[in-house]
Amino acid sequence: MIKFSMLFKDNEETQDTEGFMKWLKITASKLSEIPGVDYVETSQNNPFTFLAEKDTNFYPFQLDIRYRTEEDFNKANENFANLYNTDPYLMEELIRVEPFCDIHVCYVEKVSKIKKVSRRFFGFK
Repeated sequence: MIKFSMLFKDNEETQDTEGFMKWLKITASKLSEIPGVDYVETSQNNPFTFLAEKDTNFYPFQLDIRYRTEEDFNKANENFANLYNTDPYLMEELIRVEPFCDIHVCYVEKVSKIKKVSRRFFGFK
């Protein structure tokens, strides 16, 4: 299983906890419909759970997308790249939050092998 996580930094938008959590749930619902995606989960973390390596920004919100296999992950990756054609609003929203979002991918069975993935994953322009 592969887990793809979007960690949202503490900023003006995420400080509106109720509003951002609502946005996160709507976004998660849309992402869960993408072929290849197995499960999507959102969470509001203790701000001390995730610390940025080089700055003081915390990650109060997290969105996890899970895939059963690498094949599903690759299939979903292709569908993310085509979001402009299938759901331009969702793509615009993902681009909008990209500046305060860090992305991580890990194999759930091998969490120690977490690696940072380029934000080009979403096909951001």
